Amino acid sequence: MKPLRYTAAIIMAALALLATACTEPASETKSADKPAASAPAPVIDKAALDAIPKGATVWVNTDSLLAHYDWYKNTKATLQAKGSKAEGELEGRMRRFETEYRSASEKAQSGALTQSQMQELQASMAQKQQALQAYKEEQGRKLMEEEKRLSEQLTKTLRTYLRKFAEERGYAYVMGYSEPGPVMYADPKLEVTAAAIEGLNQEEAEKADK
Repeated sequence: MKPLRYTAAIIMAALALLATACTEPASETKSADKPAASAPAPVIDKAALDAIPKGATVWVNTDSLLAHYDWYKNTKATLQAKGSKAEGELEGRMRRFETEYRSASEKAQSGALTQSQMQELQASMAQKQQALQAYKEEQGRKLMEEEKRLSEQLTKTLRTYLRKFAEERGYAYVMGYSEPGPVMYADPKLEVTAAAIEGLNQEEAEKADK
């Protein structure tokens, strides 16, 4: 009795799926992982803030803003937990597939299967490999869609708040600054990161209380 002809390719493809799932970074959150959560939050210098003239172009440190914006931190943690759960479920399915593959190989090599049974086993393993591929792609699609939705929500929230923040204080522009980035220098006297973080977190706390 001939051994299974396609199972080696199937198991290698499935292992590749698992490796990809464990090593692929999320495209839309990769750059957002830069902020160091351990870095202390900036402190508002009220005198410096009041000294900024009307019509000025101010700036916020975007890395620091994301590192200390409570909504973003909580949302990012939730999304990472979902990604870890999906990865764990995929790994579990992969382990079960490996077990079935070994069992199928033993049956094929034992010579106990008829040609018809061999063909059925080959078809079954191929279907399970396809199901594993479909599951991996579906989970990846769901995570990417959620990342996109949350990214859009973050952008909308920041733009809405910073527009109000600028209007209340009479600023002409609020620029985002990060390293590395297109802006080579930003005057520290015009930084309003701490005030923006405080305002965003206050709004988030008020929403949570409602």
